[in-house]
Amino acid sequence: MFACLLVFSRSALMSIPAVVEIEIWSDVICPWCWIGKRRLERALGHSPIFPQIRLRHRAFRLMPGLVPLPVIEVLQQRYGGSAAQILAMQARIEEIAAAEGLIYRLADTQGGDTLQAHRLLYLAHMQGLQDVLLERLCRAYFSQGEPVFDVETLVPLAIEVGLEREVVVALFAGQDFIAEIEDDQRRLQRYGASGVPFFLIGGHIAVNGAQPIEAFSHALAQLITDSPSEPASSLQ
Repeated sequence: MFACLLVFSRSALMSIPAVVEIEIWSDVICPWCWIGKRRLERALGHSPIFPQIRLRHRAFRLMPGLVPLPVIEVLQQRYGGSAAQILAMQARIEEIAAAEGLIYRLADTQGGDTLQAHRLLYLAHMQGLQDVLLERLCRAYFSQGEPVFDVETLVPLAIEVGLEREVVVALFAGQDFIAEIEDDQRRLQRYGASGVPFFLIGGHIAVNGAQPIEAFSHALAQLITDSPSEPASSLQ
């Protein structure tokens, strides 16, 4: 738990950058990633001192190369345990998500490779629609049980948020953004993180995992006092 009382001097306020970029490494099928993003957004709502926030999705594939399977089967194969144990764990995560205003129906979901979804998110970034598409993909997967691995599912979702059909179809016909997605994963490893969500605030403040809102608030406060030239510091 983090608690602090901040008194901002005029010089500190003047040092705040005009635009603060927050890079978020996540996967659209990671239940903690949407929860962590929502907690970050709530912390930002309590920190109006920042004039402009720019969220940037970075790709992480939890299950590269995996053919879609019911998520209960995937979790049993990876971690063991009975179906009843996994269902109990999912129920607990659903309760945590509900506390953040999110609807999760995890028993209806599948596990699989999200490469195409991440490629689509890169395309959406170029058109200023990345965050709205990310929210739509998470809702489709967690709330509606849609297979966000399939092009047949992704195309109508992309069109729904404002991307042009022809551009989306052309994306999936080619290989665009695969190199960028691989680079995202290499960058995450360089920061010493092995999982998601991972948040890099202002280029040098790192938060690992779906931390409580207080941790994000602490990180935002640290952004004001730390020098941008310092290496990334981590709050875990």
